[in-house]
Amino acid sequence: MRYVKTISLVLGAAVAGAIGCRKGSVEVPPEIILPRLEQAFGIRFPTNRYRVMATSWDFRGLLDGGSANTECLARMELTRRDVLAWRNSATNSLREYEQFSPPVNPRFESKARWWDVRRFTRDRCTHYFKEMRNGPNDYKRLEIYTFDIGDTYIMYVSALLSRR
Repeated sequence: MRYVKTISLVLGAAVAGAIGCRKGSVEVPPEIILPRLEQAFGIRFPTNRYRVMATSWDFRGLLDGGSANTECLARMELTRRDVLAWRNSATNSLREYEQFSPPVNPRFESKARWWDVRRFTRDRCTHYFKEMRNGPNDYKRLEIYTFDIGDTYIMYVSALLSRR
């Protein structure tokens, strides 16, 4: 019986290593994540935000040569005025798509229970997108979804930072 348990543990570790995953995510204070994303993508997030949550995790992409990857998620609430002011400055560097339905991402939902984009309809969503390549070994992707829910907007941020 001990032999079977040992084999199961070794196989489980090998599979987890092969797909490049790490158990769980780390709740990281937004005061750390958001400035890091601002610097990486050359944008500014609204400062008058509230109910802010963020998480981040690292993983190795073994199928693409062992890239070191960090994924970050954030959620914040904003007033209509703050979102409109942010939009005026951000659309210089981000592509904007109105009435865009964000893809359902069970992986994000399992890492952050507050990642609940599926509860909103596409007519309330605007999607902002930026993708950057700095040479063959550096890739960054930023996706922001804003949902108009009346006097309040909810902003969801998803980012991937990858380096080989």
